Amino acid sequence: MKNNNQGLHKYTLSEILKQDIITKEQYFQMTEEDQHELLRIANQYQQDLKGTARDEHYKKFWELIPKDNRSSLWESNHVRIINSIHKDLIDHGSMPTVTRLQELTGISRKTIYKHLKEYKQSEFYQNIKDEFQMLHSQVLKVVYRMAMREDIRACKLFLEVTGDINKSNIGTYIDKQQNNSTPIVVQIVQPQNNED
Repeated sequence: MKNNNQGLHKYTLSEILKQDIITKEQYFQMTEEDQHELLRIANQYQQDLKGTARDEHYKKFWELIPKDNRSSLWESNHVRIINSIHKDLIDHGSMPTVTRLQELTGISRKTIYKHLKEYKQSEFYQNIKDEFQMLHSQVLKVVYRMAMREDIRACKLFLEVTGDINKSNIGTYIDKQQNNSTPIVVQIVQPQNNED
């Protein structure tokens, strides 16, 4: 009878490095010394990689990257892409192509396309949207202060945003407004009932 207590195959560092994708199971079947060396190698080479080589590197080690670090990688890519778009728009006055973004960021075309396509569904985008949503009340306070200084546009905007008026039931007329030197008159017109 054959003995089944032989244990799992222990992977050597050279065997693991030949793999296209390194799984957690393979990683934990290495000696502790080889595990540390593998992580040192992974971290050392990632800094110098660009484009497709960078993608392949992350693909190979993806299962070993903690989820928090995966999010940081996505955010890092996002910042690089956004900053490059902003800089190119300022410098050249037009939206950069994906090829140009690849040159500027060192990120592969495939990753840039994927990032641009999936951005609005990302958790990062939702978090930013929520943060700006929280600031609405602060902006509304500024609009209110402007309205109290007799800024007619701010008055109208404040009333529209707070739901006190809408565009269909307000009649506004401005009597010879020239540089705010003449008083501004706003008249609220009640909707007429056409049952007469």
